Amino acid sequence: RISDAIDQVDHMFTSEFDAEVDESESVTLQQYYREAMIQGYNFGFEYHKEVVRLMSGEFRQKIGDKYISFARKWMNYVLTKCE
Repeated sequence: RISDAIDQVDHMFTSEFDAEVDESESVTLQQYYREAMIQGYNFGFEYHKEVVRLMSGEFRQKIGDKYISFARKWMNYVLTKCE
């Protein structure tokens, strides 16, 4: 669900940001967007780290797979949206 929430924020920003705003507002909104995305990813990584410590067996493997998928999503974000 964390990953879905991050996707939703990304989609809302990239699809609805085309609204007409002046350049100073654009820079501010982009900064807020980046900060929100980084906080979301940081929360997701911390959450996965704590959950994995509590689980074992098959469920732990599934969480591990989700963690890898989440890490790939983070790498994609960094490579496409960050300087």
